[in-house]
Amino acid sequence: MTSAGYGDQTPQAYTLNGTGFPVDVGGGVMVGQGALRFTEDTTTSRPITLATDSDIAVDASRTGTLTGAIDGAGNLRKIGLGTLIIAGSPKTYGGTIDVAAGKLKVLTPITSPVVVRAGAILEGPPIYFPGGVAGVTVEPGGTWNYGPNAWWGNGDPTAGGNWSDPDNWTHMVVPGVGATVGEDATIGSTTVKRTITVDVPVTIGTLEWHQIDGANLNYIVLEQDLTCVTALLPGNISGPYSWHNATHPMTVSEGTSFSQVDGDHIDFYGIVFSGTGSVVKNGTTTWGLRQYGVTQPFAGTWIVNDGILLFGRGGSCQNSARVIVKAGGSMMSAGYGDQTPQAYTLNGTGHQDQGALRFTASDASSRPITVETDALLTVDSGFTATVTGAIDGDGILTKGGLGKLAISACTTDVSVAAGTLGLETSTALAETSSLSIATGATIDVADDANVVVAALYIDDVLQFSGTYGPTGSGAANINDTLFTGRLGMITAGSPGPAITAFVVSDASTGSTLVTNDATVNVTLTAEAGGASITGYAITQEDVQPTEGWSETAPTTCTITGGEGTITLYAWVKDSADVVGKASASILFTTAVPVVTNVAVAGPEGTATVTWDTDIDTVGSVKYGQVSQTGGTTAEVAETALGKAHSVTITGLEAGKNYKLVIVNNEILASPPVYWPSPWPIAGDANHDCRVNILDLIFIRNKLNQAVGTGDNWKADVNEDTRINILDLIFVRNKLNTQCP
Repeated sequence: MTSAGYGDQTPQAYTLNGTGFPVDVGGGVMVGQGALRFTEDTTTSRPITLATDSDIAVDASRTGTLTGAIDGAGNLRKIGLGTLIIAGSPKTYGGTIDVAAGKLKVLTPITSPVVVRAGAILEGPPIYFPGGVAGVTVEPGGTWNYGPNAWWGNGDPTAGGNWSDPDNWTHMVVPGVGATVGEDATIGSTTVKRTITVDVPVTIGTLEWHQIDGANLNYIVLEQDLTCVTALLPGNISGPYSWHNATHPMTVSEGTSFSQVDGDHIDFYGIVFSGTGSVVKNGTTTWGLRQYGVTQPFAGTWIVNDGILLFGRGGSCQNSARVIVKAGGSMMSAGYGDQTPQAYTLNGTGHQDQGALRFTASDASSRPITVETDALLTVDSGFTATVTGAIDGDGILTKGGLGKLAISACTTDVSVAAGTLGLETSTALAETSSLSIATGATIDVADDANVVVAALYIDDVLQFSGTYGPTGSGAANINDTLFTGRLGMITAGSPGPAITAFVVSDASTGSTLVTNDATVNVTLTAEAGGASITGYAITQEDVQPTEGWSETAPTTCTITGGEGTITLYAWVKDSADVVGKASASILFTTAVPVVTNVAVAGPEGTATVTWDTDIDTVGSVKYGQVSQTGGTTAEVAETALGKAHSVTITGLEAGKNYKLVIVNNEILASPPVYWPSPWPIAGDANHDCRVNILDLIFIRNKLNQAVGTGDNWKADVNEDTRINILDLIFVRNKLNTQCP
């Protein structure tokens, strides 16, 4: 049906079905022109029933306006480059409105879910959904222009919405102040109080929390994860000047998270976090928690995957359980001590290598620090950071920055790359810790303190056992460049023996990559440190042995416990019971690999042999000129494990034929390959260039044996991977033939 501008001069009601009468749009392609098509500007109050899914088309530069009721079981698709306006009384139609092209302008409340396709435009609020949120989905390239008076809700524009469908948040635009294009979401307005409850996992493009006035405050309650994919905007998430007002919280429930992937710098002025879930910092930006005296009730965990999380300006987060800084992220403390979370976990060198934990002002903290992996802690020049909490973990703590870090109880290994490390007590470092100091860095040991460490390195050089300190400390080794300030000392334990070589290899081939023998050769050498070497041991477990030490270095070791990649550990101890350790691995396997895809290619004098195996092997090729004995005289091997193999042989004599035997993990593959010509006689089992009774005898002696063992492959003359009567018959049929 086409409406050409005559409004209600049409029948009293419309019932629509389908896409309309097809027209040829070129190349024989037929496209429906709409069950209802507006070719001129037209307004109609006629009710419309969509009996089935139906298209309404509006021609370019034209406007079709519907003010009557809309109902029916079908969905509505808007096509054509013109504008379709829905106006009049509120519409209770529940089908989906698909804006496929042109513009849909909404001037009255509707209850339909709306999809805006790429290149299409949805314009004009209000849109609401009694009894639950139906949703607006704006696909990438689509636009929703909704204006400053937009609102979103579940039938009551002042009540907010309950987000019950994750699809509502996919490429979602939630109304707020201003127009938004694409994958954005805006929460807030200048006049409406709203609560957004996320009760399904949600991922959106951009979350914009607008500034709001007076008591009209925003709430976000997270009962499931909320992830902002591209950005949080604008720069400040805040209610203007309402820093003390805790009635607009971001509640993160236990087991859920709020996270940002990327975007602008954000200062959380007055936004109060609560709950026990996780707040996840992603993206390369900075989050600033600047509460001006407000104590955050949030008891969960801050996770910094990337960028910077800044605690400062009185932003008290002391109720938070922990801040976890992952590799690539940084936590920055701006001088507010224990207003930070209860504990820190550090990893990596921080965002742009400025430290997993960076002090930008003098500070004092009793918070415990776990160095989960090797981590950098920096203190800016001119400042002192005093950490009285315990420092532990499996990683090495590196002190960076030109400022001073003062510690009291650390059990990790510590490396001082720059600035000053203050050791405030005799137990500031554990006796099991090692301390490494680089050129230009300094140590300040408290007066009368004697800090005992397992090992002391200066510029990566292991120092011998003894005491070290400045003049006046009483230390045996005086160093006034390294030690500054107070007059305490460091006692370095025995540096222990250093293992200089530990090699595990196959007893037959010398391969350090693979063996098929449980007994392997080992090469173990070591140099004494501060005391003489008294014992050697090798284990398959990374546990220091309590017995089984030998006075001399072992030369063999027997693998136990099955096949696979085996790691052996070498142990060397000295008379002071200080132990050095090293490890080496080798693949132990007796599995016979299946060889496939064998090929040989190359110019004269060269042969490149390629093949595949079903398991990881180290391959080689044995080769030699074809003779009556069929022998091989040389071998070229690979240098790495793998399933795809390639070996190139050079220096082959022109005009000669060569026998090539593929070997995997010391197991010969069958049959051999001949290059550049195949073996000239079929049935010549013993390779004497004749087919006679001797070949029958040769095969008889190997009947029913494994083809892959020894030279049994020769007896498999019909190459069916078995040695049986069929091979005898094959030879009988070739009797009395010989080499040309």
